Amino acid sequence: MKTAFAVLGVLALLSTGGSYSPFPPIDEIYANRSLGLVVQAYRERSQVAAELLDVEIHGSSHNAQLVSLALDANAHVLDLSSNSSAPAGSEAFDRYDAAERHLAQTLARLLRASDRDRHLSATPRYRVLKAQLRAIELKIAVARDRYDDDASGYNARLAVFPLRYVAHALNLRPMPTFCELDPPPLPPARPIKAAKKALHV
Repeated sequence: MKTAFAVLGVLALLSTGGSYSPFPPIDEIYANRSLGLVVQAYRERSQVAAELLDVEIHGSSHNAQLVSLALDANAHVLDLSSNSSAPAGSEAFDRYDAAERHLAQTLARLLRASDRDRHLSATPRYRVLKAQLRAIELKIAVARDRYDDDASGYNARLAVFPLRYVAHALNLRPMPTFCELDPPPLPPARPIKAAKKALHV
């Protein structure tokens, strides 16, 4: 058995030209590390959103319904990621992804409405938090793109001979990927690719 795995390892390394790790578990570690950056960015958004919603509550009564929806959406994503990581399993992951996208869309609607409120939109704290939220949305988009690349590469390698036999023996499963953000709820000022170096994601 050890000899068989050694042969499979050599074949796997040769099949990738030596440019990737010889075993899928290493690629899974890279993908999980990238996923951790997505989760971290999501939690940063929730923290800024909570501050923004506090400003909204005390600054205007015109957006009460949108504020209530955003509060519920933010509480929901925090419940789904209470252990500081993305839920395991494809179905739970999809629910988590959908909840985060719903929060982004709800916040975008709230910001569009708040921008029409002259008093609130002129508040320094509101303007600072709005800028922070836009920066985090860019960070999220970059991190998601990085994770999806890593997870897609890992999944593709699981299906390639001889790695599929190694994956089967080690009970490795494909990793879920995020839905494409189209269009982004808060368009960044700079293209995502141009921002990757600056953010060091």
